[in-house]
Parts: sequence; C-alpha cells; structure tokens
Amino acid sequence: DMGITKMRLLQRLVRRDDLGDVEIISAARVPVAKIWDKHGRHVGDLTVNNVGALENSAFVGAFARVDARVRLLGRFIKYWASRRRINDRSEGTLSTYTLILQLFHFLQTRDPPVLPTYEAILLEEEEEAAADPNVAAAVAAPTAAARAAARRPVPRARHPGDDPRRPLPFLVDPAAIQRERFAAGYGLNDESVGSLAYGFFQRYGADVFAADEGQTLTVFDGAQKPNSRSVLEMRCPITDRDVNPMTISVWRAIHAEFERAAALLRARRPLDELCEAAPVPAQRRQWGG
Repeated sequence: DMGITKMRLLQRLVRRDDLGDVEIISAARVPVAKIWDKHGRHVGDLTVNNVGALENSAFVGAFARVDARVRLLGRFIKYWASRRRINDRSEGTLSTYTLILQLFHFLQTRDPPVLPTYEAILLEEEEEAAADPNVAAAVAAPTAAARAAARRPVPRARHPGDDPRRPLPFLVDPAAIQRERFAAGYGLNDESVGSLAYGFFQRYGADVFAADEGQTLTVFDGAQKPNSRSVLEMRCPITDRDVNPMTISVWRAIHAEFERAAALLRARRPLDELCEAAPVPAQRRQWGG
C-alpha cells in the first residue's frame, strides 16, 4: 500500500534525525501515523491519500466559522476529553471528530438552534453544476439511478481516487450559511458559552445515554433515535458511517466521564477540578468500581 509506504518513510526519517518517533496504526479503518516529538509529546496524526478527511475538515471548518461560540466550545471540550483520557482512538475512546459531531448535534438541537443541519447547507445540483462542468453534464443527462438517488436525502461521500479539487457538495461560506440556511433566521440564540458548555455536559451525561438501549445521533438532519448496540453512535453527515465504533464497556467508561462532568458543573465546582487529569485511560477503568 502506497500510503503505508510513505508513512514508513516518514517514520525512518524522524527516527534517523532523532526528532521523536512515529507509530503507524495500519489496522485502523484509515491507516494513520501518530507523530511524537523527542519529549514524548503527541504532535499530530498523518494520513495519506485520504480525500474524505479533506471534506470532513472543510465541513468542520465551515460550521466552526458560523458562530464564534463553536470554536471556543470545541477547544474546551477537546481539552477536557484529553485530560480525562477519553480522546484517543488508538486507545478505543473518542476521536476528536466524534466529539465535534457531538457538539454540532447539541448546537443544532438548541431552541433556537446555534447551527443548522448538514442537510440545510447541501448545495442543489444546479449550484454544483455551476462550479463543475462534469457535474453539469450529469445533471443535464442523469441516469435512472441518479434520478432515484436525487430524491433521497442521503449524504454524498467521496471515494478513493476522487479529484480533491472537485467542488464540495455543501456551502462553506459562513456569511451565506447565516443568511440563507437557518429556517427561522440566524442569531436568535443568545446563550453564553458557559451556558452552552453546561448544557452540553448535562445532555451527554443524562441517563438516556447510559441506558441499555443505545442512541444514534445524525448531524445530517439533527435526528436522534435508539439503537440496539447499547453505545453512542455518531453518524458522519457526509458518509453516513458510524465514525467511532466502540465496545459497550468503553462507552460506559466514557459516559461515566460525562456524568462526572455534569455533576461537577451542577455542584458549581471549579473548571480545574472538571479537567483534572485522569490517572488511567478509560478502557482500563472498572465500570461501577
């Protein structure tokens, strides 16, 4: 695999120049190289030829620019999750993308909403055609399958080999999203960052997410429905895949962290206590112990 070969080259160069280390996780759904500096600090992750990740990043960036509170909340939640050791896919816990989708879903379902649904920012075929002649040809002469698919509100995904320069199928301009994609108008939600953070932890710390019946959340349309897996299932709005498969025991340990955070906030405890470093990763914690 060319991607793994490139990651191994990076690994050799980093080790040769004594810059740190690179761990290649080839068994992941998308192989990833985790990069560490010479002091053992995690610098970042690298994937190769992962066009879908580019689209995910563009979507996250678009939503983050719609409202200034989104970035502040995202940074705080990621910091909290990292401190509590539930933000590391290599340990079986939550990816940053999952945490951000949790935040987006929460903000979509406020009353009034802070963010629109992904469905609301999808471009119409005519808008895509204006930006891409290939799309224009497909719109001009659609196949029967294409016409049937167009009637279904399903996410559209990129595939290996797709041209990364192809126009995105969703709106990314924050001003246009604010102006055109809120059903009742943008700016109606005036909750503070603190109030929203409190609500985020109360929501995900609630008993409904700890029940034997799991919950599936879709940022595509802001829906929530039970599942039979007894875990939180976050669906990618672009691919409709579960972005963070996990075991029941790991989800229970993760949910216990949301419960802890919710209880501390209700008790008005300081943020330093909320973000106190956890001694061991979530998957090594004894549920109920």
